[in-house]
Amino acid sequence: MYSTLELYNKSLKLKREVEDTIGIVYTLHELGNLSKDQGDYRKAVELYKESLRVARERHDKSATAITLRKLGSVYRLYNSSKAVDSYSQSLSIAEDLKNEEQIATTYLNLGDVYCAQGNYPEVVDRYNKSLEKFEKLGFLKKIAETRRHLGDVYRAQGDYPTAVNSYKRCFDIRKEIGDRRGIAEIILILGKICQTQKEYKSAREKYLAALQIYEELQSPDKEIVMQRLDDLKNEIGEELFEKYRKETSTLNTLKLKEGLR
Repeated sequence: MYSTLELYNKSLKLKREVEDTIGIVYTLHELGNLSKDQGDYRKAVELYKESLRVARERHDKSATAITLRKLGSVYRLYNSSKAVDSYSQSLSIAEDLKNEEQIATTYLNLGDVYCAQGNYPEVVDRYNKSLEKFEKLGFLKKIAETRRHLGDVYRAQGDYPTAVNSYKRCFDIRKEIGDRRGIAEIILILGKICQTQKEYKSAREKYLAALQIYEELQSPDKEIVMQRLDDLKNEIGEELFEKYRKETSTLNTLKLKEGLR
């Protein structure tokens, strides 16, 4: 029985023997992905750079752009300036090719790098550009993901009204596409915002709504919600927590799962 690494190395050898250059490019991607997942970033960069060289030699702009994004995904883990450079090169090629999906994805990637740097104006700019492209493409899952990212940025800056608006728009899309895990995630985040703003009763209701979904999905994430409820009880005291328990109806919790109030 061969390991995944051995299979990819065998595949790479065969592709080199038959001079399947595009096959070489994407097999090197898979090997780079394995190294990245194992935390061997130096090896991952080495493999992606070899893939980049082959892609450029065959004048394959699409493969070149994708490989530069792969490099950016490794560099962002330890060298943000190189990540920005790789993503920016990838974006330029994607724009030349008028590949709207790659453009949108690369803007999102750049936003993530700037977010890690705490450069919020650049983050918002890149996320909004990504959002505009995804909306034109009609990629609902990506639209929801980007709106969630924007919510995170506004929340980090303490702009809770704008953050809540972004999260609610994400919620609406996830409800539309039936992403129940994603719905629970947003309700949980909104619960935390309520707790931060000392809207404790609303926070408790949202935590319970998220918990119910996670339990129905048999998700281990329910443990996160249980911890949030414990933290809330510790913050406000058992007496007030119990008071809210009596005031919170099952009907309110069910309504919250269907649409945020």
